[in-house]
Amino acid sequence: MSKWRRDNYRLRYRNPERVERARQIRADRQGPGWTRPFGWLLLVLAASFALDPDYPLPRHLLASGSSAEPGPELRWNAPQPVFPLGTVTTSAPRFVWNHDGPPWPHTLVLLDEQFEEIARLPQTEPGTCRVDGPLGEALLAGKNVHWYVEASTGRRSLRSSIGAARISR
Repeated sequence: MSKWRRDNYRLRYRNPERVERARQIRADRQGPGWTRPFGWLLLVLAASFALDPDYPLPRHLLASGSSAEPGPELRWNAPQPVFPLGTVTTSAPRFVWNHDGPPWPHTLVLLDEQFEEIARLPQTEPGTCRVDGPLGEALLAGKNVHWYVEASTGRRSLRSSIGAARISR
């Protein structure tokens, strides 16, 4: 008869000597008293944060579908740079962008190779800007220039991605 058969009573029998020995080993290695209540507190906090329907996130940020519905001004797309991108040969620097968003005032921002701001040019004509004068001559020197367009009101602003160009004659 095998000693590991399913109906063997020894597998289900709790030896009191072994139980007492295990209890003594656990008592000898007992840690500080604050660890168990602290662990329970962390478990309760994790469960409450996981199950809390009012997640502590500002409602004006778009985080998920459960957050506040975005206002109409946030449904618009940001301006997109169109020209110049890459290496361009032209006689006068001209910047073009697309914007199907709200009719807010636009500002063209020019940056040098180290992304330091060179100029901020407010625009009245949407979608294009021609740069003349000393700034235009400096841009035609063949150095890299980075630029983006910002459409803004007092509270909100939409900023395009940064376009990079090397403009020369």
